[in-house]
Amino acid sequence: IGLASVYMNAVFRRLLRQYQGFFVFGLILLVCIGASIYGLFPAGKRVFALVKERETLVNQVKQLRTKASLLASLDEGTIRTQLLALTSAVPTDKAIPSVFSTVERLAAESGMILGGVTVANPGSLATESAQKQTSEEKKLGTNMLTFTALLEGTSAQVLDFFDRAVKVRRSLRVRFFDFSRAGGDIATVRVAMDAFYAPLPTALGDIGSPIEILTPQEEEIVTTVLQYPLYAVSTLEGIGALPAGPIDRDPFAF
Repeated sequence: IGLASVYMNAVFRRLLRQYQGFFVFGLILLVCIGASIYGLFPAGKRVFALVKERETLVNQVKQLRTKASLLASLDEGTIRTQLLALTSAVPTDKAIPSVFSTVERLAAESGMILGGVTVANPGSLATESAQKQTSEEKKLGTNMLTFTALLEGTSAQVLDFFDRAVKVRRSLRVRFFDFSRAGGDIATVRVAMDAFYAPLPTALGDIGSPIEILTPQEEEIVTTVLQYPLYAVSTLEGIGALPAGPIDRDPFAF
């Protein structure tokens, strides 16, 4: 065993002397390869990140071009008319005067005598968007102003009032009513109703988000609303939030 060990050591030393240059070269090569990988890996990551960022920017530019093309194809006058129609039906705030004028006109056209209108919770008109919605309002996707009206008239006039109440350009809903005979064919009606309103959004969507145009069904609803009688001015039109005519401007100009 001792002779074998001595022989193996001698062979190893001879091979080491014979191939020492190759070992040194291999070691230097491995060090160079390791250094290259260590240096190129971060650079490769940066290049990959730049490629992904470029793809993202290309997609955003494509979306913006599509959005600009769609905006250019829309008629501003039509959009303005639709917006005024919808905000007259569902104002951006409680618009309590519009409730009074609408109920007053409904009573007059039905031939009924309006004894009074009481708003359940008028609240603060300046902080509509900050108020919490009830579960029912969240379900409907809009806010409600509950009020009570006291009316007097014949049975036919009462029916006519209720029929007209759901066909005016100020969205109303009958919550409940009390009906009592005052004498003869005259009846006294106490009706609780809801007037709907929806504050404008406080934040704009992302510039890259797509534009959702009205569906044929939604356009049909707008057309139906436009046919209803209007007893109050739209809140946007009343405060001059919208110009009287179309404006020629570039929506993407800074």
